[in-house]
Amino acid sequence: MYFLRKLRTSKKVSTLILAAGLVSVPAFAQITLTADQLAAIEGSLRAALQAAASQGSEAIEAAISNAEQASISLYGSGNTSGITSIIIQTSEKQSVDQCTIGRGLAKAAGGLAPANISSAQAIAGSLSNEGAAMERNCFKTAMERAGYTQLAALVDQNPTVTGGITGGTGGQGGIGQGGLGGGFTGGNPGGAGGGCLNPSCTKLDK
Repeated sequence: MYFLRKLRTSKKVSTLILAAGLVSVPAFAQITLTADQLAAIEGSLRAALQAAASQGSEAIEAAISNAEQASISLYGSGNTSGITSIIIQTSEKQSVDQCTIGRGLAKAAGGLAPANISSAQAIAGSLSNEGAAMERNCFKTAMERAGYTQLAALVDQNPTVTGGITGGTGGQGGIGQGGLGGGFTGGNPGGAGGGCLNPSCTKLDK
């Protein structure tokens, strides 16, 4: 409830946050989320992770799961891929253990699956595209233990996107309204994205 309340009461956040590299959504995950919505998801999750940090990995997993499910409830199932992308990026920026991220998203997928299988599948698909190897492996193991073998298998699919795109306003690695360019080849206003989304196609190297 804390996370949902924070999202609903969040003040308007400047779209310059995107240019600063605080939030970004890869091309495959872009749907209808606005810059303010992305920033609200990131800010609320960051606060929840900080509050859970001293309580152990299970509390952090719960914070990730709650953030994912609350955001989907608030912004709609059609935005699950974009929401999951921000959840992954924010958790990594907060130095959350990769396996904890995977298990947290597994809890979210498991909680959603009985009534909203499409969102559960989108979470697995987003991890397939963006997740580090440990995140994917821990998600898969948790899903298998929970009996969701089909969802577990989805995370092993080949990534949908393996290339960067042009950043709309520039920033680190071509971050902008257009998305996140890999590496550091962007950075100037309107700069081109790099050749690989980070971390979406790092799985190809692992």
